[in-house]
Amino acid sequence: LNLVLGVLSGEFSNERERVERKEHFRKMRVRKLFTEDFPNYFDWIGRAEEVILAEERTTDEEKAHIMEARRRAAAKRKKLKHLGKSKSTDTDEDDNEAEEEEDGFARSSYNRMKKQGACKGFWKREKRFRFWIRRTV
Repeated sequence: LNLVLGVLSGEFSNERERVERKEHFRKMRVRKLFTEDFPNYFDWIGRAEEVILAEERTTDEEKAHIMEARRRAAAKRKKLKHLGKSKSTDTDEDDNEAEEEEDGFARSSYNRMKKQGACKGFWKREKRFRFWIRRTV
């Protein structure tokens, strides 16, 4: 009986290791696909935004929203890129203040419009559209 239990426990151990290796391989494959497709996804979004900006029917509010989103994304990428290099948060705060001063007028008018809810329906539709794109990709 001990011999049978020993053999079975060894078989279960081998099966578990095989399943773990399979799972690890699957995770690595998904990670590889993600790293390959992720930049393409952002390029595709960027091209779609360029088309939207080039359309004649696009309002100034929509253009301002797209440009603001691009500015925030660029600032976030810059911050993430320099995250390991900068040990002080004081310099990051100074950089943010400098950025706000550079485009202060556009940013203040954008914030004022957003607070008033001038294009609330548009922003909701855009958000749903972005979620739909992410889900399909």
